[in-house]
Amino acid sequence: MEKFQFQINGVIFVTNVINMKGKSKSTPDLSNNVLNEPFEVYGSAAGYFSLDAINQARAGMSMQYLLNLGKDLALSLQEMGQILHLSLRTLQRYTPTKMLDTDASAKLLQLNALRQHGVQVFENEENFNKWLRTPSTLLENQKPIEMLDTPYGFQLVDQLLGRIEYGIFA
Repeated sequence: MEKFQFQINGVIFVTNVINMKGKSKSTPDLSNNVLNEPFEVYGSAAGYFSLDAINQARAGMSMQYLLNLGKDLALSLQEMGQILHLSLRTLQRYTPTKMLDTDASAKLLQLNALRQHGVQVFENEENFNKWLRTPSTLLENQKPIEMLDTPYGFQLVDQLLGRIEYGIFA
């Protein structure tokens, strides 16, 4: 059985591929190849690559979810606005039942996945929240929280957590 592996944003996806009988191995016909098993995801932030997360982001997350996540991470509404690229005034106008757009919802889901990974690495939210606000030499003395305004920043911070998790200098 042949293994098929590919990588998206630092997450490695692995699956088995079965060639259908009667097809030459020298000229594989990918339309007749089938996936033998669901993807196995290896990577710390795999949670925000699932179809469920995509569907949740498309449906929208509520303002209450934003408030709860901000409270868990000890982030002010201003800081949440910077991450989501929404003004403080806009966030202040939203009611708790207001559904956020797809982009803001996707960032909230990424932030929650990052929080879960951070709590796993640091063993509690308080230690993770302190780390988010501590300048890192690998980030040119910027704080990890300052990186979370771009998708690449999320990826970089998650990679730093992975380094810490596996005992690599971070």
